Amino acid sequence: MVEGLHAVVRLLLARMKSHPREFRQREGFARARWEEHINDINTYGNETDKAAILAGIRDIRLAEIHEQVMEELLNGPERRRKEEEGKEHERQSMQDVQQLSTPRSRRNQLVDTTWPSPTMLTTNAYSKAAILTGIKK
Repeated sequence: MVEGLHAVVRLLLARMKSHPREFRQREGFARARWEEHINDINTYGNETDKAAILAGIRDIRLAEIHEQVMEELLNGPERRRKEEEGKEHERQSMQDVQQLSTPRSRRNQLVDTTWPSPTMLTTNAYSKAAILTGIKK
């Protein structure tokens, strides 16, 4: 017995032709709308049904890949540069937020460790004066 396409397969193929974006891999929700039905056809359909669905999906997927390749060839380097600039800006913003969120006393400690303290300056000045004048402690 030769079996033709099931009516649901014909409906899905017509939908693929009229609304191919709904079957694209990157379309998320729209693709999920049909995914369960396509999986069921792959499970329960005959070989003709499966081959027809696969051919329909193949055409849509190859068109999507073609579009992605062309986009990469035309805009890839510029897009990656902008993405990197965005990441760098985000890193800088995070550092700024971390610095602002550091308690003031901790910021002062950090400054104190990088700059000579007033005590150190006084001690150093006294030591230099003592050396120059010959005064001993």
